[in-house]
Amino acid sequence: MNDFMALLVARQNERELAAALERNAAALGTAVAGAQGLGASLVARLGRDFATQSGLALAGPGQRPNTDELTVRERQVLALVAGGLTNRLIGGRLFISAKTASVHVSAIMRKLGVSSRTGVAARPLTKK
Repeated sequence: MNDFMALLVARQNERELAAALERNAAALGTAVAGAQGLGASLVARLGRDFATQSGLALAGPGQRPNTDELTVRERQVLALVAGGLTNRLIGGRLFISAKTASVHVSAIMRKLGVSSRTGVAARPLTKK
């Protein structure tokens, strides 16, 4: 029973983290737009750079123009899969759970139209 409860808590924590990241991405997007509107292009660029390095989508997940495109985080995961890392190692590198890494790998496979990690690793630059 303890393992089951730990799994439930972990999944709830992941959902809460995802929601917090989405809120923070939206707030950062608003700040970047405001800085740009005020002519503070350096601040806007720093905000965009931070979002890119953090894997945050400033437009928000529901506003991506093409859902077949790989997200910044998916491109990070793709590079690690191409390097031969397991989901557990990918999770450690990106500070996410192995399950979250697995979800990213599955999304990448769907978007690239391949059915294996080998297929993902063989096509790292063919689709962004």
